[in-house]
Amino acid sequence: MVRQDLAAFYAHELRFRAELGYPPFRRLAIVTVRGGSAPETARLADGVGATLRASTGLQVYPPGADRRNRVRRVVVKGPAELPHLVGAALQEFRGRRPEGRGIIDVEVDPVEWPF
Repeated sequence: MVRQDLAAFYAHELRFRAELGYPPFRRLAIVTVRGGSAPETARLADGVGATLRASTGLQVYPPGADRRNRVRRVVVKGPAELPHLVGAALQEFRGRRPEGRGIIDVEVDPVEWPF
């Protein structure tokens, strides 16, 4: 980039993205889990991660936590159908849950990396 050779940068970036399975070659989602306490957030994020891992065609990374452990993010990679697969997998988390409350946000193909 120092030389402002945008074509070379673009070609390098595309090779890098293809190797790692990033967009535009695969879809990417960040599932953000927020809870009222650190243990509650951990339980919910672990449940979300396990449910997503059970879904065919998804590559799911372990949840990463913020410094207070009240927000955890699960990164998911998958095929073009990723939004549908994630939505179907997380269907069981809609409505009331006996093990606690929390908020689950899904961002598909995020522009910014929130970590």
